[in-house]
Amino acid sequence: MNPCLNVDANFFSPANWPDYTTSRLRVGWISEDSVGGRQAPDIFQLAAHLPMITITTLDWSAARDNLFEIVSFFEKIEVLLLLEEYNNDPYIPSIGAAMGRAVVADSSNLFPFNHGDTGLVVANSVLANRAENLAKALIYLKADPTLRATLGKSLRRKYLELQKVGN
Repeated sequence: MNPCLNVDANFFSPANWPDYTTSRLRVGWISEDSVGGRQAPDIFQLAAHLPMITITTLDWSAARDNLFEIVSFFEKIEVLLLLEEYNNDPYIPSIGAAMGRAVVADSSNLFPFNHGDTGLVVANSVLANRAENLAKALIYLKADPTLRATLGKSLRRKYLELQKVGN
């Protein structure tokens, strides 16, 4: 079975869908111990140039075994930001999918994201432009709360379908 599908979609289910009407877009970023808990430079660039976006972080090495802390993190965010070189654990996108959070990713290798259907996939070919492309994607989602909700619900639905096929 695909390890991505081992996340309990009942436990990791949205108790409440995010309030998409807030003035700030709440973006989640998870740092991993496999990269020493370091933050991607892109994150600092985004935070500095997008005052209408709040980035909440979770230290995966400290929280990995604390399911309630993980759920609490996902309940605070509307969008999960995934960067391939910083997020290698398949459980991170899987939990985001099970929780029904919209995703902005620089690769669909992390999870079968379909651009515009289950997330926004930003081209990762030129790292120099990555921060700008990620910012554009987040601004786009900030401007469209309905799309954020639709992407999150569509991603959860796809995750549940993949779980049925994988069992």
